[in-house]
Order: sequence, then structure tokens, then C-alpha cells
Amino acid sequence: MFQSLVALYTALALTGIIYVLIRYDKQVPLRDWDYRWITVGCILLALGRWSAFLQIPQYLDPRWQPLAEVWRLGELWVGQGLGTFLVSLGILRWLPMLVTLKQVEGELRYSQNSLQLHNRFLALAHALTQRLHGSLEVRDIVRETVATLGQHYPEICIGFYLLEGESFHDGPLKLQDHYGFSPEHCAVLRQVTVENRLFRHILKEGGLQILDTEQWAHCWGEENPQTAFLREGFKVLAMPLVFHRQTFGLVLMLFQEDRFLESYEIDTLRALGQSISVAIANAHHFKELRYQARYDSLTTIGNRNLFHDTIQEWLHTPALGYELIIIMLIDLDRFKDLNDTLGHKLGNTFLQQIALRLLSALSPYQGIVCRLGGDEFAVACPMVQSEREQACKHAIELAGVLQAAIQQPFVTGGNVIHITASLGIAMFPEHGTDSHAALRSAEVAMYAAKQKRTTYEIYHEDIDHYTPRRLAILSSLGKPSARKQFFLCYQPKCDLRQKRLIGVEALARWHHPTFGLISPAEFVPLAEQSDAIHTLTYWIWEEAFQQKQIWQKQGLDLTIALNLSACSLLDPNCLTTFETLLQEYDIIPEQIELEITETALMSDPRAALELLQCFANLGVHLSIDDFGTGYSSLSYLQRFPVHALKIDQSFVVDMLSDEQSLVIVRSTINLAHSLGLEVVAEGVENQAILNLLKEMGCDIAQGYFLGRPQRAEQIEWLSSEGLKQVI
Repeated sequence: MFQSLVALYTALALTGIIYVLIRYDKQVPLRDWDYRWITVGCILLALGRWSAFLQIPQYLDPRWQPLAEVWRLGELWVGQGLGTFLVSLGILRWLPMLVTLKQVEGELRYSQNSLQLHNRFLALAHALTQRLHGSLEVRDIVRETVATLGQHYPEICIGFYLLEGESFHDGPLKLQDHYGFSPEHCAVLRQVTVENRLFRHILKEGGLQILDTEQWAHCWGEENPQTAFLREGFKVLAMPLVFHRQTFGLVLMLFQEDRFLESYEIDTLRALGQSISVAIANAHHFKELRYQARYDSLTTIGNRNLFHDTIQEWLHTPALGYELIIIMLIDLDRFKDLNDTLGHKLGNTFLQQIALRLLSALSPYQGIVCRLGGDEFAVACPMVQSEREQACKHAIELAGVLQAAIQQPFVTGGNVIHITASLGIAMFPEHGTDSHAALRSAEVAMYAAKQKRTTYEIYHEDIDHYTPRRLAILSSLGKPSARKQFFLCYQPKCDLRQKRLIGVEALARWHHPTFGLISPAEFVPLAEQSDAIHTLTYWIWEEAFQQKQIWQKQGLDLTIALNLSACSLLDPNCLTTFETLLQEYDIIPEQIELEITETALMSDPRAALELLQCFANLGVHLSIDDFGTGYSSLSYLQRFPVHALKIDQSFVVDMLSDEQSLVIVRSTINLAHSLGLEVVAEGVENQAILNLLKEMGCDIAQGYFLGRPQRAEQIEWLSSEGLKQVI
């Protein structure tokens, strides 16, 4: 018998089908601890009640013919009158005693078919799970589910339903996709009511259920002739889609009435229902997260992400033909005061109303409005034509419409509240390489409108202090290599009474390796934003003193005017550095003139007075630069040790055509002379201006007509020959 057991086991194993053969004695009651048994998984044999296991791999002989041995040993085994179980992957098959060889053979084949079907269902579960993995759209989940089930069950009908409401109480089940439904099926099954007690029970319980013909027929009622074809011949598997007590829908599978459903088949479909439910829950969760990421929770309009995403969609859809996009940034004026006065709850209500008004105002136009945060809103309006003039007109028109909507009064608590806004306009792609850059340009324009107290402002580079070019220049200023890129030019200053060159103004120039020649009007304000202004100032002083020393050795007696910035007035090392350079290059202080703007004097009058008094004590001459463009306070002319006033070129250039400018120049000359100060007029562009300044008694003139800023070698020529005929 032992050899027979081993042979039978070996034959079964070699068939490629996994079995467990269990034998028990008829005299012993069948209990879990009373049988002798063999397990195939670890190839073990038990000879007695819980006796020691013996491993028997040595008894496996691959030379045996598997099927023949199975039949022969099976017949021998059964012929001895022993009760036998054949178990295939957990499915129990009972072979009664004294069965024939054909019965054994049939049972073996049946088990083999069951195994193949089981494997098919495992493949189905794997395939559908793989397809659903990563699906973030419900429509994709529906399509993949119906397609996969249809491939596995080509002989049945499948309907995938989703609830219209949030729960099975809210609305009907609507057919989303199907397999095998005829037009007659679709006409009846396109919507399934949840008022039926059976369907409500299925959805509420949430478990997979099988409806027989009678139960399925009861769902449709006997009085409706249109559903007669559904009342006979069907067995229906109802697969509710429920996850964490949230019901999403239902999958109906219509089988023929005589179709037998194996237990493992039902278990697989139940597991698939859970996988589908999880996938739908994930898709809903992703949709909610995506909504939260793209929409403003307070106003329900789009947020910054949706704003940029929409513009990208416009740009990447050539069929739309958009060539230009108007971008606006709207900022409510003094909204913080309203929040602080009326409270944030009412402030939020105002923001919601503003959003609705902007949406309504924008509806005739093709565009979007989004809330960026706080009290800022952004508007984007695409245009097919790219003509800038037409786009500007369209933008100004739209700005007026939006402003009118915002400025409508709000009535709350018996109070009428008026809200105004500042609006910045930019054009894409003119004012930005992408939507982010264009929105930044609109923000620059918005702040310009707020500063000017105008309703709107269109972006232009003159109002932008933070262009990429400016940032690049500011970055270059801090590099040690920048010093080698600077050089000095000198503009002549002529004495109109003596008709000769008496001095020059030292002006820094920067030849940038990328941007070429950069004007001091551009790089000096940027240098003042960092410590680079001190390094630049000291370099200019040293270069000018070196040139002054050269001219002194050549016998050229010229004063040099240097600009002193507001930052230098606050620099504790300014005076010490200046004195050191004077001594190093043996410069007479009286031949140096420092020019200070009125704005610089007003930044810190006390500190400025102390420092300028120290310079004056050294013998340095001081002059007020651009007189008339700043505060023009007469008090500092008394308090500060000023030697001269320098009239701004804007008045000098216009005095031939503008009577008011002429009066200002004449009055300034008279005022300066009354105070014992010299007058320097800059901006002398032609002979007529020069002659008029002579008539008014101006002391010193400077301008392109007398000489442009130039290198030191040309100044030497001017001092000897160049100005004689001009003056």
C-alpha cells in the first residue's frame, strides 16, 4: 500500500495538476485529527496518527507514464473499498466507494477544467486591476471595466451604471456604458430606478448578489409590456460599487438562466467590484484635489493655477488662432481698511460679489477671470488679431467695463460703500515670454496705476524697475570684473564771462560685455540699491584724481566736478576715503567740486549738513545739482555751505519755447546772485540758448553745444583750441 500511495501521488504530480489525496479508515469516525494523509505541497507522508513526517522526494520517478498510472492506481485504490477525496486548489470533489475507472477519469478531467477556469478568473482580475491602476477619470474606469468583462464573458450582457446623486437616495442609476445590449435593451435599461425595494436593498447592503429569474422579473413588474423580454430566461449578477459607505453605482451582468456560477467565479467578481469601487473613489478624490488646486474656495472662480493652465491651453491649440492675449491684474484700493473696519466676514462677502460682477462684465467677451489671492483678480482675454493698437483699444474698453462693474455701490447695514480698483494691463507675448512673465508685467502696470492714482496703466519698460536686464546689470555690479569695464568721460564747463574752459564734470560710463554702453542714468540707481555704489564712487574719485594729477603736470588748470549720491552722504567712510585720495594724488581741494541733488539733501538733512560742512572745511566747493526739480527749499541754501546752483537742463532746453521755463531760469540766476552763489546752466544745445544765458548773466554753461562727454585726450584739445570759436 505504501508503494501504491507513492506511485499514485507521483503520477498525479507529473500530470501538471495539483491534487491532495486524503484516505481514512472506515472504522474510524471522520475527524480532523483521525485520518492518515499525504500533502502534495511539501511532499510529506503520514503513516499513523500524527506520526513523524517522512520526506519522500526519492520516490518520484519521472520515467513513469502519468495518466496511465493515475488510472491504474486509482482503480486499485478504489477497488480496495477505501473512501477517497480528490481536492484541487481547495475545491472538494467526493468520489464514492467502489467507483469505476471512468468515474475517476471524469473526475480528474473535471478538476483540470476547474483549474483552467480558475486561472482564467485570476487572469481577469489581474488584467482589470492593471488597467484600472492609474486611471484617474471615471469614464476611463467605466470603459476599461466593460471592455475587460466583455472579453471574458462574450456570451452575456453587461451594464455599468452610476448614481446621478451623491447617494442611492438622491437619484437614479444611469447607464454609462454597456456590452451586448441591443437597442431594445438600451431603451429599457438606460436608467434604473432606485425606488424599487430590491435595488435599494442591493445598494444599501453593498454586497454582490445573484438574482434568479423570479427576482429579476419582479424588478420590472408584470404590467409593462416593454420589459417582457427581461422577465424570462435571465440570471442577473448585481455588483454594487461601494467604498467606505459611499455608493457610486452598480454593474449588472445578465447571464442565461441555466448558467452555473462557480464559487471561485463569484469570489473573483466580488473582488473585482471592490477594485472598481476603489478606482472610482480614487478618481473622485483626484477630481476633488484637482478642483481645489485650480479653483478658489471663497469665490468658486478659478485661481492662479487655472489662470496659467487656461492660457497654456489657448496657446497649444492652433485651431483657435489666438495671436495675442490681453492680461489684466486688478487690485482693490484700500481693501485692508474695509476689512479692518467692517470685519473679514463682510470683506469676504464683498470679494464674492466682486467675483460675480467681474464674471458678468466679462461674459460678452471671450476670456476668464480668476482670483489670485487676497483682493487681487486676474483677467485674460485672447485675440485673434495681433495688431497692438487694436489690442490696446480693446483692452482700454474692457478695463472701463470692469471698473464700472467694480465701482457699483455696495449696500450693507444701511451703509453705501464704494470700492475702487487699480488695473494693470499687459500684452502677451509682447510683455512676457510666458503667462507668468506677462502677469508680472501687468502687476508692474497695476502698481504704476495705483501710484499715479489712475484707473488703469498699460505696461511699458520705463515703469518697470525689475526687468531681466536690470537684474543682470545689478548682478554684474557686484562682480570684481565690473571695475575693468568702467571708464570716465569728461564734459566741458565754460565760463561765459571769461569765454574759456574752466573745468569738467566727471561722468562714469560702463561698457557691459553683454549690453554694450550703459548710461549712468540706468546703472547708478541700481548701484544705489546695494553697497556697489560705494565701490563705484571711490573708483570714480580715484580715476578723476589720477587724471587731475596728469593735467596738473601738463599745466592744465581745470576744476573737476564729481557727483555725490545720497548713499555717500550716509557712508561713514566717505570723508576719510576722500581725504586719503586727495593726499595720495596731491590734489588741491579747492579744485574739486561736489554736486549734490536736492533729493539727496532731504533724505537726512542733519547728517548731510554735518558731512558737507566737513567737505567745505577742506576747501571743496559744493553745488546743488538739478536745481528746481526737487524740493527747491530756500532754507537749505542758508544752512548748507553751498557754492553754486546748477539749473536743470529741462528748464534750459525749453526756455526758448516756454515762457514759464524762461522765467524760472531768469529767477534762479537772480536768486543765486542775490545769495552770492554762482549759476551753472546745463543743457546748452545751441547758440541761441547760449546767447540768452549770456544776456541773463549766467556764470557757467554746460551742454552738447559746448562739448559732449568725452575722453581726457579730447578735453586737452578743447582747452587749447576747441572752444575759442564757439564761446
